[in-house]
Parts: sequence; structure tokens; C-alpha cells
Amino acid sequence: MYSGLPCECAALQSYLRKPYENLYVCEILCHAAPSPKILRKYLDYLENKFKSRIVDVTFRDKSETGWLIHRTQLVVKFENGQVLRVNARKNNYFRAFLNDYISRECCNHCEYVYDHRKGDLTIGDFWGIQYLMPELFDDKGASCVLMHNKKGEELWKAISDKFDVRQSSMQDVFAKNHRCPSPYHSIRDEIFDLMDEKPINSLLREYNDLKN
Repeated sequence: MYSGLPCECAALQSYLRKPYENLYVCEILCHAAPSPKILRKYLDYLENKFKSRIVDVTFRDKSETGWLIHRTQLVVKFENGQVLRVNARKNNYFRAFLNDYISRECCNHCEYVYDHRKGDLTIGDFWGIQYLMPELFDDKGASCVLMHNKKGEELWKAISDKFDVRQSSMQDVFAKNHRCPSPYHSIRDEIFDLMDEKPINSLLREYNDLKN
């Protein structure tokens, strides 16, 4: 099984040029793909600040505060045993990601949103489940599973009895998920113009609309 963002799944299939019976391709519902350079700069900033190498990063940890985006935590673990645990939505890096300020440019023209799928399956967060099926909401996370072909249907049929399953619709799944490409923001250009001139955390903090 190969699992990745929808564009990565499309790229794999383009590279292979033909389907393979023993290959399953599973997409993950995507907000946008952030710039690798800005991520590397931010991780370098944290390593310098904590004077230790990063050994693990969890962008949305729900173990202590829950699954909802305003409560979930960004957790960074360091080789020296220190742990950074902060509200993800208020973190300068994560906030810039949520606001689409640091996405790759191609995300503004994404061809793989809503029902434009290339994988056998798509999985992701079922945002808004508390309004549609409150009996399934426990703040630990609810997932959606979309099947796009016979292969995906067969795989899901083989494992679905291990889950608590309800049938839904595309309209419900995408009521709170991206139906369209991530929007372009001019702030992105400002950040990318300045990221080699200013310390990355200070730069991202300038554009954090929750900083006060």
C-alpha cells in the first residue's frame, strides 16, 4: 500500500504508467502541502532554541486535549528529553499553515479536490461529525473513507467489520473539508520574500493573527 497526498498518489500512478494488481493507493484528505524550506527553517529554529536535535514531531496530538482543531496540540520531542507541547492553533508555524500562508504554490491550483480522485481509497478527518452524527463524536477523532473503484471497495469490505461504520454522503464529508483548492493569499509572497532575511519564528509571528 502506498499512502500520500492526492497529488503524490497521482504522481506515483503517472510514474508507474500502468495499474498493478498488488498495489493499493490510498489518498489522505489534504488541507495543503506546506513549504519544505519553511518547515526546515522552523525545525532548525526549535533545535537552536532547545539546544538539542528533534527526534519526533506530532502536528496534531489529541492525547491530552482532544481532536478539535482549536484544542489539539503541537508536540515536539528533543533528543535531550525536553518536550515542547503547545496549542497548535496558536503556534506561529501551525497558524501560518492553517491560514494558507506557507503552502506550495501548486496547492492554489490543485486538481485533486472533492471528487477528483486518483487513489483506490481516500481517508481523512470527518470534520463536523458532531453536527451530523453526534453519537459518534467523542473528541478522539472520526474518519471518513471514500472508495473510488472496485479495488478500493474490496479492500474496505475486507476490513470494515473492525470499525463502527455509518454511511454518509460526499456533501456531508466535504461540508467542513476542502471542496476547492486552498486560496491564494498575498501574505504568502511577503513571507517568502523575507524568509531568508528574518528569523523564521519572528517572521511567522508577525503574521499570526492570534498573537495578541
